[in-house]
Amino acid sequence: MMVLVKDLFRDSSQVLIGSRDSSLWFNNWQGDGPILDDHEKGQVEDVQINEVFSNAHGWNLNFVNSWVPIEACHKVLKARLFLEDDRDKIIWFSSSSGLVTTKQAFEQIRRRKGTLLSRKHIWSARILIKKSCLVCKILNRSTY
Repeated sequence: MMVLVKDLFRDSSQVLIGSRDSSLWFNNWQGDGPILDDHEKGQVEDVQINEVFSNAHGWNLNFVNSWVPIEACHKVLKARLFLEDDRDKIIWFSSSSGLVTTKQAFEQIRRRKGTLLSRKHIWSARILIKKSCLVCKILNRSTY
């Protein structure tokens, strides 16, 4: 279950770049996932975005061309950075405010069963509860 939550969070969030303290490799700052996967962490030294990007000079092209995988170079160089003086922020795609709540995360990972049409119509605010209970007992062949 923990792996499922981690995958959900990684796939449903993005880092908005401010102070550029986020990882170039392992944070989703481009919006379509990290450049490298978690299983590659031991294979490459982690680099923060502020080490290879500055407001004055833009991207350090020598670093990008030497270290960033070829298929990701174009995405990195075209990426729109939200350059603010504030800290980097994580936003949640599934919410209009960008904030994650436990309820929203649970709703996304929970496996729902299909609702039966009959149950949907039995338990309605327009139907008296005692009538709903009677119909439910009949459908479930209950004797109590």
